[in-house]
Amino acid sequence: MEDASKKLDNAAIENLRCYLRIPSVHPSIDYEPCLKFLKLQAEEIGLIFNVYIPVKNKPHAVLTWTGKQPELGTIILNSHMDVVPVFEDHWRHKPFDADVDENGDIYARGIQDTKTLGIQYLEAIRRLKQSGYQPKRTVHVTFVAEEETGGLEGMKLFVETPEFRKLNAAFALDEGMVSENNTAKAFYGEKRGWKFEVHCTGEMGHGSLLLDNTAGEKVEYLLNKFYKFRNAEKILLNEMQNWDNVTTVNLTMIKGGVQANVIPPEFTIVIDSRVPVEKFVAFESQVNQWCKEAGTAITIVSLVKDDEAPNTLMNETNIFWTAFKAAIDSLNIPLETHIHVGNTDGRYLRAVGVPTIGFSPIMNTKIRAHDNDEYVNENEFLNEHGIDLEILPSVCKRKDLLKELIPQIGKRHDFEKKVSEWMLDKEISEMTTVSNTNLSGITDITDEDINTTEDQLWLKHNVEPWDIVIQKWNTTFCARHSFFNKCTVDEFLKEWPILNDLRAEILINLDFEKLFPEAQLNFHLFWDTFFEIVHSRRGRDLKEPHVLDLMTGIREIEGDKVAAELVLLNYLVPPTGKVKAGNKLWKFSTLESIEGIIVHVKEPGSIHAAIKNKIDGAYEKGRTIQPYILVVGPSLTDIKTNYIIVDKVKYQFTSSGKAFDTLFKLFHVFNAEYPVQSLHIYTLIQKGVYKLNLKEDKIIPTIMDLLV
Repeated sequence: MEDASKKLDNAAIENLRCYLRIPSVHPSIDYEPCLKFLKLQAEEIGLIFNVYIPVKNKPHAVLTWTGKQPELGTIILNSHMDVVPVFEDHWRHKPFDADVDENGDIYARGIQDTKTLGIQYLEAIRRLKQSGYQPKRTVHVTFVAEEETGGLEGMKLFVETPEFRKLNAAFALDEGMVSENNTAKAFYGEKRGWKFEVHCTGEMGHGSLLLDNTAGEKVEYLLNKFYKFRNAEKILLNEMQNWDNVTTVNLTMIKGGVQANVIPPEFTIVIDSRVPVEKFVAFESQVNQWCKEAGTAITIVSLVKDDEAPNTLMNETNIFWTAFKAAIDSLNIPLETHIHVGNTDGRYLRAVGVPTIGFSPIMNTKIRAHDNDEYVNENEFLNEHGIDLEILPSVCKRKDLLKELIPQIGKRHDFEKKVSEWMLDKEISEMTTVSNTNLSGITDITDEDINTTEDQLWLKHNVEPWDIVIQKWNTTFCARHSFFNKCTVDEFLKEWPILNDLRAEILINLDFEKLFPEAQLNFHLFWDTFFEIVHSRRGRDLKEPHVLDLMTGIREIEGDKVAAELVLLNYLVPPTGKVKAGNKLWKFSTLESIEGIIVHVKEPGSIHAAIKNKIDGAYEKGRTIQPYILVVGPSLTDIKTNYIIVDKVKYQFTSSGKAFDTLFKLFHVFNAEYPVQSLHIYTLIQKGVYKLNLKEDKIIPTIMDLLV
């Protein structure tokens, strides 16, 4: 048995290396050698071989394993034949020799993206057939063309053909990404790619002049905006440690210029962006706004603008996901679910209603796709370590992934769900992506549904592993906010004790992004400009020496200024309101307005007394204490520690800016009211920084001129 298994292993490696030696590399690809190789594999394994050619010279091979009940919806196992260009001088091994080094690493272009995946499918089926197994559902192994050029003449056209519809696809596995650790990753959706040119035209003339309205000045303005946005996204990535909700923006080309001493009439910049689906409209609007601000004679030309494709549901309503997850769980392999950072053919499958999961069984491997020295180790390919998901039967003693997966899927009932049931819930999606969100509109979730969800119960009793906390927090969003309308903030914290964890800021940010995706990064983008505008319009009213000194002080430091700016904002826009407090009218002072937002103590030993003073003051006026920032440091321009105080919970932050951004979001995530004495400041920041206009907003005349 071991000899037979070893022979199969050796044959599998040799098949992989033969496939890798075919230079199906852009820009000019001859797919014929790939088709000949795949036809030979089909004949050896006993699969039906067909070729479909939607576009001349761009064929798709389909190798079919007929199931016991071929009338059922079928399974597609997809990979692509084409690979990206190489710069051979930068490779240690020739990119199409498929050399194996002394460590068992196989080097070749396409070994990670995605030729290995296609061979793993075939080798798994080879062993399953040899064992006598036949699936209930038919399986199609597809090898497609032109994925690396965006699939526009590949899968995008193929899924629209009668030939594809005849495949009767019910579920698909497509490419994922190799994992650098021992955790598998499943991808249920993708960002929308948008590659576009911005053409800037302006005055031209001699290089010795200082002309106005030049193309270069417009480009400078736009690049400053793009890179400020990009830096804000990097901050978000560092905070979340997760690419799913991050927009990537990169300058990839600059075109223009005619001669060294001539100011050119036009420059063109090319931007490559990958945007989470729910953020795309806001991002496109922002780019258009930047172009308007940069001046006249600026046009945007889209090079590639992906259509929106629905995400694949990852819950019990998707019988194929349930089967896939059960197979992974049976192997005791940790699994994370993500939005894919790049674009794959999976988006075209999802767009026509085929639930698709992107997945790579290769783990413990440095990501080198599209890079020099792309490699996969033989043992990871064959999984001799027993860590990787087992694609090849009989390599290890435990069950193989596809051997486990395909029978489970095959035993499931027929695929009878409507396409809409495999899509994201559009009502919830729309409800949570507009600035006028009203959570009371989520009425289709019953108390029983909310109170008995396994994820909610899990969150009540667990704080680790954190990646599972994140996953379950996201899946319980609607339950959480439906519940919220029936309770106080204190009750809400008791119902969701995970918010007592010191990492809860991440959870708050996740919920806020679901509520207002277009506003998630606005503090980082607009705070500085906002403060300068307010100061320029109201700064002449500052009279108090200590306030003027503070204003001078923040201009002399380069570090975190937000604590001082929050205090100054209350002097620039002092309170004018009053409310009833007991039997008296409470007319707010500037100090009370400040302390509704931020409390400053000079040393840690004063924290307890400051919190007690807040409690006593609120009790005296018959008010509740709303969340606030507490900062510790010798002065407002030298802050050492930052906290948010909410009820009995104290969150710590590395900067006052990060603390306030989270505090603002917390009010909306908790559906809490702004402190009444600071309502005018919070409303000003809400509208001026976060760009949120809510139907429950109160009109405050004293701030209206600042919002024009």
